[in-house]
Amino acid sequence: EQPANPRIFFVIDGVLKYSKPSQSEDEIREVKSGVWIGEALLWTEDWLHVGTLTAVTDSQLLAVEVKGMHDHIANFGTSHARHFAKLFTDNLNALASQDLSDIGNYNAELGQLMLKVFGKDWLLVRNQEQAKIDYEAAAARSQTPLGRISAKVAATPSGNAMMNTGRRISDSSRRISDTVARRISGRRDSRVSQTSGEISMMSSQLDERRASGDTLGSLRRNSQSSSEHSKSSKNQVLPIEPADKDFLSD
Repeated sequence: EQPANPRIFFVIDGVLKYSKPSQSEDEIREVKSGVWIGEALLWTEDWLHVGTLTAVTDSQLLAVEVKGMHDHIANFGTSHARHFAKLFTDNLNALASQDLSDIGNYNAELGQLMLKVFGKDWLLVRNQEQAKIDYEAAAARSQTPLGRISAKVAATPSGNAMMNTGRRISDSSRRISDTVARRISGRRDSRVSQTSGEISMMSSQLDERRASGDTLGSLRRNSQSSSEHSKSSKNQVLPIEPADKDFLSD
């Protein structure tokens, strides 16, 4: 059925049971703290409850109105909620009808979904139990003994703390490296600009010197030409032929 006032319920304390008409008594699921009911109401418009929730002991539940949640999410300008809703409904549509459920709990599949939407930020805020589920799933997928050992170590409280600390240090180192790179790049650009200016000035000076050198060279060549012409004029001796040889003999 479709609720008149859609709400999501989070189990705070107590024990409940969840059953579907198609399930046998052996398939009835026990619901405890850490489980939520009706999340699909938040991400879809036409969700119908497919099961029945019944209290086994005195229980305490936290109810969150879907409309109020939508209004709260709308105040944020990011696309995280839209991205998560798309992935959530895609996974929902991929399920067979008999596998649909109102019950939600943290598992490795949800962890991968959160990682896709929030990236490394999710690794820093997830709790110890969520980290343990993620690492146990990673260990199951790993085919090497070292990978399984690493996953088991990371699943411990100290291991998870070390992983998160390592990521924070890595992020800090990356930010420092980016800052240093930008500063070095800025200095290099200014040095290149200064060097280019010096080269341009030297080139201008060289052009001026070359121009002056060409003028002096031209003057030197003209001076040498005049000097050589003067010398050749002085050293040239014109032959004098006697007009009267008899006169010389007398």
